[in-house]
Amino acid sequence: MKTLVACLSITLLVVATPLAQKSEPTTPPSAPTAAAVAAGMPLTVDIVVSRFSGEKADKKISTAPYTMAVTARPGLVQQAPLSSIRMGNRVPIATSVFPPSSDGKPAPLTSFQYQDIGINIDCRASARSDGRYDILLGIEETTVAPPPSQVQGVQTASPPVIRTLRFNDTVVVRDTETRQFTAATDRVTGETVKIEVTVRAVK
Repeated sequence: MKTLVACLSITLLVVATPLAQKSEPTTPPSAPTAAAVAAGMPLTVDIVVSRFSGEKADKKISTAPYTMAVTARPGLVQQAPLSSIRMGNRVPIATSVFPPSSDGKPAPLTSFQYQDIGINIDCRASARSDGRYDILLGIEETTVAPPPSQVQGVQTASPPVIRTLRFNDTVVVRDTETRQFTAATDRVTGETVKIEVTVRAVK
């Protein structure tokens, strides 16, 4: 009887030992493949165009925000996919006025020419190995500005001034970082235009 109990005990130990040592293998998380990186990293680019007045350009007149979705890939930023915004209106501008004849019968006639007023933005992005991004921006804005006589406080019948601003440059930024893209002063109105760029990686 003692011999049978001892045999049973040995048998149970032999069977139970392999079960206790058995465990599921753990798989480490896989790193992003080169193909996934080359496919592109989605970014949100916020562009703010602000206008200021005053000698120190410290009085904000207006602010116009724009948001663009771009894809950043390694390599030259000039070869990155292009994202664009085209926004504006066609505004009639009086070009000439025909006075009535001496008898006063024909009514005065005014000739108009339609001018494209608005903003065009082109944006490309590329990813650097250190986590920063090259943002290539091309901005062209056309607006109607008051003539110099009205800017100086004198009301006259002078025609309006068509103002065009063009900026084209590359700025290097990190994720969630805001950088001033450019700043320029209009020689007619004296206003200062500042453009800021913020980049946010889409998680």
